[in-house]
Amino acid sequence: MKRIFFFAVLFILSSAAQAQLNYGLYLRGSVATQTHSDPSTPEDGTTQWDNLSTFGAGAFLQKDFTRRLGVKSRLLWQKKGFSESADFGIVGSPIFFENATFQNTFDCLSADLLGHVYLLKRSKIDLFFQGGGELSYLLKYKLESDITPNNLFYPMNSYGSGFNKWNASWIVGLGCTLNQIVSLELEVNRDFTPTLKKENLVVKNWLWSLGMNISIPRIFR
Repeated sequence: MKRIFFFAVLFILSSAAQAQLNYGLYLRGSVATQTHSDPSTPEDGTTQWDNLSTFGAGAFLQKDFTRRLGVKSRLLWQKKGFSESADFGIVGSPIFFENATFQNTFDCLSADLLGHVYLLKRSKIDLFFQGGGELSYLLKYKLESDITPNNLFYPMNSYGSGFNKWNASWIVGLGCTLNQIVSLELEVNRDFTPTLKKENLVVKNWLWSLGMNISIPRIFR
């Protein structure tokens, strides 16, 4: 899968160069979590687990149609997930850990399509709003909290399997471009399809991200 992703990025960049589009590398740091609710008890509302620091990397394509409007697409590998604080062990036994922290990670291959609206456009700095959708494919996951006997006191039997391979989310964000080369973007990414759905559990991803685009053709312009 990593080889497929690598060749897909190369194909995107080579195609962009031939089409004279703006293209380059994309890096992202995120604060990720997952929200969960129980459809059988809607009065309990939606709650979330603790945050987890994650990252992602890939490539982007961008096409401006007018001075104010454009579109952008990104292909990236990224981690999602959440952390969880819990007591681990059997009460009364000599092996018992209080306030243990488990990190639960989900590796995804994601592609998005964003509309791009310039709020301010100058020679040295551009300010813009962007929004759109993202489609993600779950490559693998690791649940540190799925450990016996911890899962005897936590509903891992409901949570720890049956994740959807495909998942869709919406994205909104603000950003700025410096010297038409480097763009910094602050985004919110929220699932509108669940990554897990069972009779007593619905789980969705939620990310706050700071991303950086590096334009390859404009570096050498």
